[in-house]
Amino acid sequence: MQFVLKQMESQQPCRVLALGFFDLLHPGHLTYLSLAKSHGDYLVVGVAPDAFALKSKGRPPIMDQDERLSIIKALACVDKALLVGAPMADTERAAHWIAQQSVNLVICGDEWQHTPRWQALEAALAPQNIRVVYIPYTQGISSTKIKERIQNFNES
Repeated sequence: MQFVLKQMESQQPCRVLALGFFDLLHPGHLTYLSLAKSHGDYLVVGVAPDAFALKSKGRPPIMDQDERLSIIKALACVDKALLVGAPMADTERAAHWIAQQSVNLVICGDEWQHTPRWQALEAALAPQNIRVVYIPYTQGISSTKIKERIQNFNES
């Protein structure tokens, strides 16, 4: 709350960053981005490149990075979208990339809260006056679950 008051006192717009793969865009993604936008005045969305999915998930996304980026750019709540410049697991590079976006706040799904990766990133961003806020994960829907439904549909 103190952060929000500080932003209001200074009359500076709050720039928010939301991150994700956004493969097979679904209502959970839309809720996440709408909540992220509600935390500030300007929403920057970092779309994870295909190479990050290969490394972290062991497989490429269904939709390639250019397709995912074009969809995110078209959403009304998004002011700017770009490919993420460093994996969040690489704390120093990720913090540097985030700072380059001139954001005040990073929004992250609460499934990442208290993980070593995000605790390290929070600590690296704090000296740059960039806070991390965790918002609720939308239960019951994910790109993985959609892929499973498609596979089950094709098998029946």
